Order: sequence, then structure tokens, then C-alpha cells
Amino acid sequence: MTSDPTPVTASATRSSLDLAGGALSGKAGGDMTSKGPSSVDPDLTVAALDAPPTVSPSPTRRRLMVGALAALGTSAAVVGAARPVSAAPEERPNLPTDDDVTLLMQAMRLELTARDLYRAALSSASSDLATVIGVIGDNHGAYAEAIAGDTGLSANQIGRDDDLFDALEGDFTSAGSFPLAAHTLEQTAVATHKELLERYESADAVELTGSIMLAEARHATVLADVAGVSDLAIVFATTEAPLSIDGGA
Repeated sequence: MTSDPTPVTASATRSSLDLAGGALSGKAGGDMTSKGPSSVDPDLTVAALDAPPTVSPSPTRRRLMVGALAALGTSAAVVGAARPVSAAPEERPNLPTDDDVTLLMQAMRLELTARDLYRAALSSASSDLATVIGVIGDNHGAYAEAIAGDTGLSANQIGRDDDLFDALEGDFTSAGSFPLAAHTLEQTAVATHKELLERYESADAVELTGSIMLAEARHATVLADVAGVSDLAIVFATTEAPLSIDGGA
């Protein structure tokens, strides 16, 4: 990664993701598009994040980040663990329904896109950030595989969303914009999964998505630290709008 001479602001990062959402095309029965501005007041986030990001954390902060991500590696294993198949409860089926599978396919595509974006960032990352980027990228891959295990879909056949990847690749491979771009993507992923929870019909889809949401919220917290954000109201808030996923119904 090479340093960007112009500081990247939160406004610019959000615009990049909005552009990506608008460019997304429907694939395999679904369509993801940006739902527009969040209902949360963005001024607080912009004010806190408009300072140039910090991409070289101190050794103490770096150790804290690595320790936090080690725990995330464990959470990824938990998310990916196979759950026993049991009889469907009366009110909610246990296994994903056909409608759930259609939505989960789009969630998988989002996770695969995130995985590939972190891999792209890793290819030119500094040694300070390589561990952080590698673990988060691997986690996204694990979440995609967990969805595959619940649905019978193949991650290799589904693949990433090329439009989203192309729109964000430049930010992810630039040292100046990576922290905020990655933080925005994680918050957007959390918001998207949260909205999908209300649309799933099966217990498995709800439980798996809830686990992924929690892990990705932790990603966002770590990335906020990398970006130099210290305001806890920003670090622990989800301020990004979800992507709109059309289930093709």
C-alpha cells in the first residue's frame, strides 16, 4: 500500500459505498442495491471521522488489535461449526426455506466480496496491518462457507459481486483510504444482515446470521481503532444503511 497524499474523509468513503451499491447487478435470483442514507444522523460520524486515518498503530494498540482478532478467529470457527439437523419446530422451520436460500445466496455473495477485498488489501499491506487484514478476510470466507453449509450452495459457484468489488478495490488497496473503507463495509454488512433477520423464515438462517452480525460488528470496532477513531459513540454504532437485497419473490 502507498500513502494517499489527500486525506480521505468519512463522507468520501460513504460516497464510494453508495456508488458501489448503485452499481450492483442482480445475479442468481437476487439484486443488491444501496438503500440510501441511514436514518441515523450522519453528522456525528462525519465529524468524528473526517480526520486523516491512522494506519500505523502503536505497538501497544497493535497488540490489542491482534489479541482482539485472535478472538474473532475463534468466533469464525464457531459460526462455521455444523449444527445438528433436528425436526422442524411448529412455528418456524429449522432448515432454510427456498425463500431463505435465495436471500442467503446474496448474503454469501456479500461475504465473498468482502473476503476478496481484504485479500486485495493484503497483497500490498504493511507488516503492521497484515495480520489484522488477513484474519478479517479469512473470517469473511468462513462466514460464506457457513452459509454454504446451511444451504447446500457452493461458494465457488456463487462467487463474489464483481460490481461491488470493482467499486471498492481502489479504497481497499490505498493506505490512506483502507481503514475507513473497511470500517464502512463492515458496518454496512452488519446493517444488511440485521435487515435480513426480519425476512428469514427458518431458525437456522436467523441463528447463523445473528452470529455473523456479532462477529462483523467486532471487525468494525477493530477497524475504527485502526482509523484512529476514539469516540465510543461512533466505534460501537452502526451508522451505515443496509444494502437492499431483492429476494426475487
